[in-house]
Amino acid sequence: MNALSVGLLLLTVLCSGCSKTESVSMQASLARVNDETITVAELMALSPEEDRKHPLNAGTSEEERFALQHALLEHLIERKMLLQEAKRLNIQLTQKEFDAKISEMKAAMDEQALSQLMRKEETEAREAFEAATKSDLLIEKLLKHLPEQSSSKPRVVSEQEIQDYYESHPEEWEVGEELKLWQIVTQTKEEAETLYLSILDGADFEETAKANSKQSVGDGVELGYLQKQATPIEFDSLFRAEIGEISPVIKTEFGYHIVRVEDRRPARTRALKEVRDRIARTLKDKKREEVFTEWMSKLRQRTEVSIDEALLKKHS
Repeated sequence: MNALSVGLLLLTVLCSGCSKTESVSMQASLARVNDETITVAELMALSPEEDRKHPLNAGTSEEERFALQHALLEHLIERKMLLQEAKRLNIQLTQKEFDAKISEMKAAMDEQALSQLMRKEETEAREAFEAATKSDLLIEKLLKHLPEQSSSKPRVVSEQEIQDYYESHPEEWEVGEELKLWQIVTQTKEEAETLYLSILDGADFEETAKANSKQSVGDGVELGYLQKQATPIEFDSLFRAEIGEISPVIKTEFGYHIVRVEDRRPARTRALKEVRDRIARTLKDKKREEVFTEWMSKLRQRTEVSIDEALLKKHS
C-alpha cells in the first residue's frame, strides 16, 4: 500500500510541468469500477513513462509490457473495489489514527523527500500523499474485518491439521549437526594471541571472554547452538573439534576469534512439539489467504468492471 502513496506523490511531481493537452490525456479513463474511473494518470503513478525508456527495459517485449501494465491496472481495480467496500460498510478513520500513520511515514522518509514534501509550493503533492495514506488506512481497517465475513472455509487450525502438515513435510524438520560455541572477539591479532596464550597458561576462558570480547551478541560471548551454515566458513574446522577444545586465533571479517566448543548435537529431526507453533502460524496464514481470495472473488462478482484494452495497450 505504501508504494501507492509514493506513486501518487511521484505522479504529482512528474506532471507538474505537463501541458494542458498532456493533462487531458492523463485524465483519460482506462477502466471503470462501478461508477468510478481509473485514469491513465493513476496507472502512470505506478509505472511512469520514463521507466519504460530506461536501457534496462530495452529488451522487454510489447507483450510483456502490456502484461505488466494489465497487472498494475488490476491492482488499481482491486484497490478501488476495496475502498468502495469500506465506504459501503461505513468504515471510517479517526483523526488520531490518521495523524499517527502520517507521523510514522514521515519518520521513515529520508530528509530530502521529507523536505520536498513539506515545502509550501508542494501543497498539491502533500495533499496527494495524505489522501493516499488515508486510503491505505481505510483498506487496512476493512481487511481487519475480514474474519467477520462469511466463508465456507473453517478458520480454526485443528490439531489434526497440524499433525498432517508435520507428517507431510518431513524435510522441513531436519536439522544438521549443531555446535554450542563460546567465543572471544578482538580487533587485533596481537590482542587475540595474547589472550589465547593466557588461556593456555590457565586463565579461565569464560572470565577472559566476558572481560575482553568486543562482540555484542547475547552476553557478548555465548553463541548458543549453531549449524555449520550459520557460522563463518573459517569456523568449519570447529565441527571436527572435540568438546571442550579451544581453537587457535581465527580471523574473519568480524575480527579475531578464539572459540571454545561447549557441546555438540548430532543431526536430527525436530519433534512436533518443537515446531507446532510454527506450523500453526503457517496454516493460519494460509487460511487467511484463502478467506481473502474467496471474499475478493465474491466482491469482484458483484462489481461492474470495464477496461479500455486499446487505451491500455497504447500506454504499455
